[in-house]
Amino acid sequence: MIKPIPSPAWPVWASLLTLLLGLGQARAQSTPAAGTATAASPSVAAAPAARERAATVKLVNGPVLARGPQGERPLNSGDEVAANERVLTGKAASVSLVLRDGSTLMLGPDSALDLKEFRFNPTTNDGSLVLSVVKGTLRMITGLIGKTRPEAERITTPTSTIGVLGTDFIVDVSEEVQP
Repeated sequence: MIKPIPSPAWPVWASLLTLLLGLGQARAQSTPAAGTATAASPSVAAAPAARERAATVKLVNGPVLARGPQGERPLNSGDEVAANERVLTGKAASVSLVLRDGSTLMLGPDSALDLKEFRFNPTTNDGSLVLSVVKGTLRMITGLIGKTRPEAERITTPTSTIGVLGTDFIVDVSEEVQP
């Protein structure tokens, strides 16, 4: 018999898990075509790289924000998240993201996650992923990067680094530590 983890966030996790199971298995998606800007507009050419999609928001429960170089914005289902953004959940909020390699990230209430690095080539399944759990709870189900090259995935917290072995795991950081 499986016993649930005693946590005040358990109802949120249970509803997220139920919704995710209903969505089916995430599929890796290809990256958008590069080179859409002209040579005459170098500032426009730099913009797509700064906002290249790393993940797509699948489920949102409560207030969830993305904070990046372009400022802060609310996240809704279907929104894109770039590799240089921080995802923040409110006190009673949660969010589920699916990375382009099929990895699923679920953030619990009052959490902060930095997407520090994400590279993925859907043709070769080659890539790398670096996440930083600043505070709160993260559940991750690895995708193609973690399954083909687990050494290319790294999750950090304020006090530790986690190596991924192609699995499903939960990280809980109890409070934000200032550097």
